[in-house]
Amino acid sequence: SKNTAMRDPTLFRIVDAEHPLQGYRYRVWPTYDFAGAVEDSLSGVTHPFRTKEYELRDEVYFYLLEKLNLRKPHLMEFSRLSIEGLPVSKRIIKRLIDDGKLTGFDDFRLPTLRGLRRRGIVPEAIRKFVLSQGISKTESTVTMDQLEAVNRKIIDGISKRFFFVPNPIKLVVRDAPHLRKRLRYHPTKEMGFRIVETGSIFFIPRDDVVKMEEGTTFRLKDLYNVRLVEKGDEEIFAEYAGEKLEKDMEKIQWVTENHIDITVKIPGLIFVDGRYNPESLKEVRGFVEEDFKKVEDGEIVQFERFGFVRVEKRSGRLECILAHK
Repeated sequence: SKNTAMRDPTLFRIVDAEHPLQGYRYRVWPTYDFAGAVEDSLSGVTHPFRTKEYELRDEVYFYLLEKLNLRKPHLMEFSRLSIEGLPVSKRIIKRLIDDGKLTGFDDFRLPTLRGLRRRGIVPEAIRKFVLSQGISKTESTVTMDQLEAVNRKIIDGISKRFFFVPNPIKLVVRDAPHLRKRLRYHPTKEMGFRIVETGSIFFIPRDDVVKMEEGTTFRLKDLYNVRLVEKGDEEIFAEYAGEKLEKDMEKIQWVTENHIDITVKIPGLIFVDGRYNPESLKEVRGFVEEDFKKVEDGEIVQFERFGFVRVEKRSGRLECILAHK
């Protein structure tokens, strides 16, 4: 044969080391070429799928079955689907786990099923994404953005909304009305509402304040307008500026003095330019509204102006994992 794989193929190996299950009972073990062909035939597999690097070994596969007078299944080859910046090889993933760079096969930075589940990628999104790729022998590399886009379409209409304030700064509003406000869990779907009582003290994202000049009027989202009067390092002061919604006015999420401290874990690419990225896991601390304590473990919600997160309750602590924007 002109096929180099047919030139004295290795079908068995002698291994003197102790087997973790069989001990020293056996010394001769079949290789993948022999075991794969025989097991597929005897176990009734009709269409074995394997990656295209085994194409040269197809001739070995069918030659063995013919000589052993065994049924020949229909082999199907496909190319590996690579994901930009993320490992899909179990060998590479295991090495990263052994080196302490990943916590396990359920590390939410990984594209494993367990990792995607922890991240907040739902099964329907995975299924639709896989079907959209099809079966091909053409090598392709996709990005997580593509899977995230599918996931976003599915969870957007079923995820409750909450206000989360990353890197918060204190806001004191002069002449602020004391209100008992009903805030919807979803802007268009009927999911109910929560009640928030407001006074004169709020917390808003520091990054939004940095960009503002004194005299700027902005809106506390779903509440009312305020005008920035004075900026400090640890707190800012504003005055009540009415409830009329002006065009192009910036809307900023907020929480009151009654809030919950939480940490949001943000997954990134594990590899950048082929090298391990030590910045692949970041954390953002902030405040979330008090009603958030009612969410269930594993629930996916949207933090407005921040992103979709999956909730994990561990040892009485609330943590969130960012799925995507």
